[in-house]
Amino acid sequence: MFKDMDIMIYRDSLESIVLKGKLEPGDFSLRGDVSSQFVSGMLFVLPLLNGDSTLTVTGDFQSQSYVDMTVKVMEDFGVTVRREGDTYFVSGNQAYKPIDYEVEGDYSQAAYFLAAGALAGRTEVLGLNHSSIQGDKEILRILEKMGAKVNRIENGYEVEQSKLRALDIDISDTPDLAPVLGVLLSLSEGTGKLMNCDRLRYKESDRVQSTIELIRSLGGEAEEEESSIVIKGRESLRGGHVYSFNDHRIVMAAAVASLRCTEPVKIEGFEAVKKSYPEFFRDFEKIAR
Repeated sequence: MFKDMDIMIYRDSLESIVLKGKLEPGDFSLRGDVSSQFVSGMLFVLPLLNGDSTLTVTGDFQSQSYVDMTVKVMEDFGVTVRREGDTYFVSGNQAYKPIDYEVEGDYSQAAYFLAAGALAGRTEVLGLNHSSIQGDKEILRILEKMGAKVNRIENGYEVEQSKLRALDIDISDTPDLAPVLGVLLSLSEGTGKLMNCDRLRYKESDRVQSTIELIRSLGGEAEEEESSIVIKGRESLRGGHVYSFNDHRIVMAAAVASLRCTEPVKIEGFEAVKKSYPEFFRDFEKIAR
């Protein structure tokens, strides 16, 4: 896309990328089945251009909830965006306005602790907005559908250990939940699927492969079937050596799985967790004692 606008992007060294050229307003299009981050990035910059623009998402628009959050934040900071179907209309010459802003608790990170409660005891996760539009809030509905006891409490949620039932889960709009959902299915009664997994291949790792390898390395059963991951549940996992694939979500999912393993779990490359949650293991120890 940028090449068509005479914008040059090249690597200057291992640590730096050089961009040359000026982004002009216009009509843009991006595929919706690769990464919602590309869409969010363009939306953030379009109001700052000196004219009106449109951004059309082509193909299968996945992870829409993440883009919805982007638009909500833009509006909170004084910028207007209009959507019709899969096209966003953005007026130029706008400006973001400074405000006092309270950042919500992150449901994608909370998911690991909520899942831990369903598998091994009881956890309370605080700082979660009950009315949040975060797509990964879907973890609550999935846990309830699997049979977990989910209680709404002041400023968050409580989840109690329950006997879980496997089911088929469409993760097209919540791909970041895939590894921990894979762990939950591996420790449920029956066989379930993570469906519409194609976009998982474009994450920090190929999460189709890394999620399957995570489950297998702990003694579980998982296999790829077209665009799905099929997982056979069991009462517990064996434990063992897990390779992180330098993927923070694989690390955190492995930690959750360890709560129901009969042997210790060793995570090679656990440092990858620093990308999104540097203090994860400090917090995880609070529920793993």
